Amino acid sequence: MFGRIPRLAGCGEASCMAPAARDRAETRPPGRPASRGMPAAPEGLPARTADDGWRRGTPTALAVQGWAGRAPARGTELAESDTALKAYMAARTIVRRPLDAADAERLRQAHRSVDAARRVLIGGQGNVSVDIANTLGASSTRSRAGRMAGSYLDRRHATSEGAGHGFARQQAKPDTVVSVATAALAAGAGHCAEHAVVAALVHAPHLAPQEALRIVQHAHADHMWTELHAPDASGSVIVLDAWTGGPAVFHEDTRFAADRNQVNPTRTLRRADGVAAGDMASRWVQDPVLGERIARNERRLGPGFRYPDDRVFPPLPVVSRAFAENVRERMDAPVEERAYAGAAHPPGLPERMRRRSLLNEVAAAGAARRTGCGVARAAGEAQEVLSAARRLDR
Repeated sequence: MFGRIPRLAGCGEASCMAPAARDRAETRPPGRPASRGMPAAPEGLPARTADDGWRRGTPTALAVQGWAGRAPARGTELAESDTALKAYMAARTIVRRPLDAADAERLRQAHRSVDAARRVLIGGQGNVSVDIANTLGASSTRSRAGRMAGSYLDRRHATSEGAGHGFARQQAKPDTVVSVATAALAAGAGHCAEHAVVAALVHAPHLAPQEALRIVQHAHADHMWTELHAPDASGSVIVLDAWTGGPAVFHEDTRFAADRNQVNPTRTLRRADGVAAGDMASRWVQDPVLGERIARNERRLGPGFRYPDDRVFPPLPVVSRAFAENVRERMDAPVEERAYAGAAHPPGLPERMRRRSLLNEVAAAGAARRTGCGVARAAGEAQEVLSAARRLDR
């Protein structure tokens, strides 16, 4: 939340969620000329880099440097946790909407990308109360400082277009997806817009042919996220919302994406586009001046910087309350009597409750198996998974 991207290529619209002009404005030091006429191809940066560990959840060097000596919201050694994903998969089975093998694998890979996006943004969410408290306000300061550095990236990587020469040529701003991702990767924190863009670029290399990623925004709620769209028209949409809590989930089970009339796309990325944008972000984030700009912005903001209360949100789960309540109701409901139709001695309520408990455990163990657990481990994790399934919206 609190962070729509004002100009995703092909969108062309300013939004009420766009960072305010003052968020991105930087004061030019005395004597420094305006940025018009900067070379289209910035010098001093490597043409290509293999340092793209951020795609696997490793924070960038600038983020690690910026968070040195602070308490990050997310540790750099945070291990991937599939418990939430297992709980969601089990929940789908419990409510009689189990996933087939193909959808389960797509969901699993999407969850890896959500997890990686969260781990690379070690400072967490700059506008969520828990992360602000955990970092003593640094998540807000770093997020804002990264956004303020956007104007530097726009000038540094502007390209010339149109007729004329030198100052007469118009300077076109770079792709906003790349600049937003670069600033967030360097700052190691962000709002929903930054989490959405980073998740998209993390997942892009894993797209199958004809699959597409869409960075979307809610028509009324102050929120952005990324969606994975299947190559066919099956309506299979997976939500990658790294800003909220929980795993990757299918759109119909989410808080924000269930009503498709409220979802507005701002940018679509195919595999080649997303990989190219990620490669460019990998190069741009090596710019040491970017780290200096963010650090200078932090000093300007000061250690006491905080967003107003109406721009800070509590932690929100990705799943909807309706879905979570349905899951809990099913978990606690006895097996229907019709399941025993024709039996000479239909079981009573205690037996039907015992059967429900057994079916819940089977669903949980099956979800664990689909994430790669062996039989013994899956059985041992069943109760933990069921406990998490009861708390999908908490």
